Amino acid sequence: MKFPPLNISFIGPPGSGKGSYGQLLAQSLSIKLRTASTILKEAHLDTSSGKLLPDKKVSEILMKNIPQSPFFLDGFPRTIEQV
Repeated sequence: MKFPPLNISFIGPPGSGKGSYGQLLAQSLSIKLRTASTILKEAHLDTSSGKLLPDKKVSEILMKNIPQSPFFLDGFPRTIEQV
């Protein structure tokens, strides 16, 4: 049976298991797991300081770099403005 495209978001505080459950979900659905921090690093933006980057910049970069095929994006949105 083929299912229509599905977007899933896990919402919770740091350390609540969003990334762990995302990995399990991505594996079980055979979809690609992407993290916002990986995409930003690939765009040569340093996220290691722990400071949040401007919402508009983060949104623009992620929207340009997310795959067109099914995927699970971990770590986005992080602020109300990014929603």
